[in-house]
Amino acid sequence: MREILPFVDVIIANEEDAHDVLGISSGDSDVESGKLDIARYPQVAAQIVKQFPNVSKVAITLRESISASHNNWGAMLYDAATQNAFFAPQA
Repeated sequence: MREILPFVDVIIANEEDAHDVLGISSGDSDVESGKLDIARYPQVAAQIVKQFPNVSKVAITLRESISASHNNWGAMLYDAATQNAFFAPQA
């Protein structure tokens, strides 16, 4: 993935992708238990943009596992130009 990211302007990923592919940790997130440290996601996105300055937007999907059949879903969009993060639903 690192080889194609210099040619990408929008990244859509999750916290596992950022960690496994780019080595960027999202703090105290534990995907297996469903615990997400979403307050750190803007920092994760900023680190991605720092490594790949061509990236203008980073979307990180949010999935919180409550049980095997119940999940909360959302996303964060980070705008590199303004360095603002927008959450849906709002965190």
